[in-house]
Amino acid sequence: MADAKDEVSAAPAENLTTQAQRIRDTAKWLIVTFGAVGAAVIAGLQLTGLSDLSGDALHTANLGFGLAIAGVVISIVAAAAVLSANRIVLNQLARDRGPFSLGDKLNKRADLYAGWDNVQQLVEKVNNSLAQRTGTWKDAQEHPNDAAKQAAFEKARTEAEILVPISKRLTDVASYEHLRRIFLASCSVILVGVVLTAVGVAIFAAKVAAPKESSPALPQEPVAAILALSPSGKALYTSKLGKACTIKSVPVIAESTTADSVDVVTIPTSSGHCNVARLTVKHGEGTVTALGTRQLPDLSG
Repeated sequence: MADAKDEVSAAPAENLTTQAQRIRDTAKWLIVTFGAVGAAVIAGLQLTGLSDLSGDALHTANLGFGLAIAGVVISIVAAAAVLSANRIVLNQLARDRGPFSLGDKLNKRADLYAGWDNVQQLVEKVNNSLAQRTGTWKDAQEHPNDAAKQAAFEKARTEAEILVPISKRLTDVASYEHLRRIFLASCSVILVGVVLTAVGVAIFAAKVAAPKESSPALPQEPVAAILALSPSGKALYTSKLGKACTIKSVPVIAESTTADSVDVVTIPTSSGHCNVARLTVKHGEGTVTALGTRQLPDLSG
C-alpha cells in the first residue's frame, strides 16, 4: 500500500498549484499566529517581577523568558522557510540523485517520464532538444535558402514543442513535492518551538510566582531588655523620658517587634530618674538587647 506521501505526490499536476497555495497560506497563518503569541508572551510575562529576584532564581527566570522567546522565533522562521521555497528547475532534477532525493521520489511516478527510463533521462532529452532547436535555428538563419537546414530546424522545433509541456508538468510536480517536504520539516521544527515556548513560560512563571523568603517571625511576647539610645534617639525621646534621664542603659520591656522596629515600655529605676514611657525604637535610634536567650531586631544600622 502506498504511504500518504506517495498519494499526495500522485495528485494531478493541474491541482498542484492550488495545493501549493494552500500550503503557503497555512505558512502565512502560522507566521501571524506565532507573531501574536510572541507579543502575548512578552506582554503576559510579568517582567517587573524580575526586580524581586536575585542569584540563581533571577538567572533561571531569565533563562525561561529566553526559551519562550526563542521558541516563538524558531516557529516563525520555520514557517517563513516555506514561503521562501524556490521553484525546481530541470537541471536540479538532473543533479538530484540518491535514495532519498527528489529525483528518486519522482522516479516512482512513471507517468511523469513516459517513454523514457527515468526522470534524469527525460531531463537530459529535454535539454538536448532545446540545445538542438537553438543550434538548428542559428543554422537556418544563416542559410535561409538551404532546405535541409530549414527542415532540421522545423523538426527540432516540433520535438521541443512536444517536450516543453512534459518538462513543465515534471517541474510543477517537483516544485510542489519540494514545497511539501519543506512544510513537513517546518512542522517538526515548529513543534520544537512550541515546546520550548511552553517550557520557558512555565520556568519563568514558576520563579516569578514563587513565594519570597521572609524573615523568621520575631517573638511577640513581652521580654525584658536594655535600651541604649543613640545621640539621635536621645534627642528624639528626651521629651518622653525626661531631661533627668541620664543613664546610658535604660531597662525596658520589649512588647512587640517588626523587622525594623521594637515597641518598648521603660521601667522606672531608683537612680535613673527616667519617666515611664512607651517608645517605638527604629533603626538608627538605638539598640534593644533582650535579657536572656531571646533575639530582637538589630536596630544599629
